[in-house]
Amino acid sequence: MLFIYMIAFSVFTMDTKRCILVCARQLAEAGANVVLACRNTTMAQKLVHEWEVDLSRQLSVEVSAMPFHCSCRCC
Repeated sequence: MLFIYMIAFSVFTMDTKRCILVCARQLAEAGANVVLACRNTTMAQKLVHEWEVDLSRQLSVEVSAMPFHCSCRCC
């Protein structure tokens, strides 16, 4: 099982997040069991639903809440 961690640090650009999501979608399309561990589970579930609608099939993608602990106090 592959774990894809989507962490919204201020240093990540939108391009980085997009690359992670593209990789996750491609792996799911190829039949991999993908876990999206993220803080915003509602957004992730909507995204997975959009992927499934686009492909007209169910994907093996689990959306899991990931607690966020930042020691740098910048977030």
